[in-house]
Amino acid sequence: MRFGQHAPALGEPNGPAERVAALDTDPSFLAFLLGCGAVRRSRLRAVVQRVSWAEVEVEGSVRGRIDQGLIVLLGISETDGEDDADFMARKLMGLRVFSDDAGKMNLAVTDLSPTGAVLMVPNFTVCGNTRKGRRPSYVDAAGPEKGEALFELVCERTAAAAVPTARGVFGAHMHCRLENDGPVTVIVESPNGRTGPGSASDE
Repeated sequence: MRFGQHAPALGEPNGPAERVAALDTDPSFLAFLLGCGAVRRSRLRAVVQRVSWAEVEVEGSVRGRIDQGLIVLLGISETDGEDDADFMARKLMGLRVFSDDAGKMNLAVTDLSPTGAVLMVPNFTVCGNTRKGRRPSYVDAAGPEKGEALFELVCERTAAAAVPTARGVFGAHMHCRLENDGPVTVIVESPNGRTGPGSASDE
């Protein structure tokens, strides 16, 4: 234990992710704590790049490839849920980062002709917190079971929107190759449960 590190009391969860997981048996109490700020809620986060093509390789084999479209590095946190996954899929499908005939970025991947595609890559490091020190902290990242389930849900939602959806392999060491068109790169986050004026919108 490092000097100055808080020693958890007997039976106390060791970190933020464990503390949130310990509250899963009482969702209403967790919602209360999130609402009052007693527990910090992380956001479903994606690094999105507009590409001319992209592919992901695992152990020497290409597991997913797209031509024009989006490559999405998706980071899922312990406090994310199905609502966050639904929001992310809608946001990605409506994200206007492709140029129209006038050269303005007014088109979404669903507006392209032929239809653009999406390459979804699970990436827990997107959840990394770099506020302190030199080593990113990944305690907010979801565990494997929850992370994979929500990753697959986002993929299912984009595919259901008639957008070809290729994907990487959850938990695998992957190599991504791509040609960033622009370059155009944006970060998309779920609205973190906020509603009302000033909250995030998928419109």
